Amino acid sequence: MTTHQKIGLSLVLFMAWAAFVYLGRSPVEPLVAFLRDALLALGIFTAALVDPKGPPK
Repeated sequence: MTTHQKIGLSLVLFMAWAAFVYLGRSPVEPLVAFLRDALLALGIFTAALVDPKGPPK
């Protein structure tokens, strides 16, 4: 599987989960916790990409 296929499949699964939450067939708390954790991980990953010495001159 390519990276794009993995991302696409992940988005489809997430949207299905969100639809179940919206329809009331799944509890809201795990979805909110997942979103919080994903945003935190994205922030850490983004911060790790920054060069501490600044941009090259």
